[in-house]
Amino acid sequence: MPKCLPADCRLRLEGGGNLFEAAGTFKVQRYIQQLSGFYLDGEDGLATESSPLRINAPGTIGESARMYTALEKRISSAQEMESIGLRYGFFYGPGTWYWTDGAFSRLLSQGEVPLIGTGRSIFSFIHVDDAAQATVAALTAPAGLYNVVDSQPTKMSEWLPAYARWIGSDVPPDFDEQEAARLMGEESVYYQNSLTGACNPKALQMLGLSPQRLPWLGE
Repeated sequence: MPKCLPADCRLRLEGGGNLFEAAGTFKVQRYIQQLSGFYLDGEDGLATESSPLRINAPGTIGESARMYTALEKRISSAQEMESIGLRYGFFYGPGTWYWTDGAFSRLLSQGEVPLIGTGRSIFSFIHVDDAAQATVAALTAPAGLYNVVDSQPTKMSEWLPAYARWIGSDVPPDFDEQEAARLMGEESVYYQNSLTGACNPKALQMLGLSPQRLPWLGE
């Protein structure tokens, strides 16, 4: 994934910039932008729509956060065009990274995803079907930013072993933070111990979001 980031950034910033400029030129009335709801800085709690992204985070986390910050600034600059920014959580569901046959499940089954430190990071997911529903609703919703995330922000230390059980995998091995930093880099420690989830009341009310429950957490 890190190898793909430069091309991803170019696609979103340069290619997306061309699309944004064309939309303005042809007087498009509404512009909807995909954004990140998982690298937000919620400080002492869950991130809201006013929370910034983690632009000073290490490695590709910081790079992605700076890219999404630039995208947020772009749509907020629109003068004669309504803009909506959808800050999606981590996608899960058929065809995604987080699913029974997804890449994450394969890595986890191969023992390549340890639990680092106490796993303090809080993750906010969103099923792709729910993301699609929210996107359709955004066609007519009031302009602005929306956190399109589920209602189960969960610590890494809780959801990772539950996910492993859900796919029938062994419990992930434990790495202390110092060992993980040496073997996997500072970014891996940050990823599992510094992220905050996001809250979704605005999307629930304005987009009619009704997110599914995470299947690996059960009822």
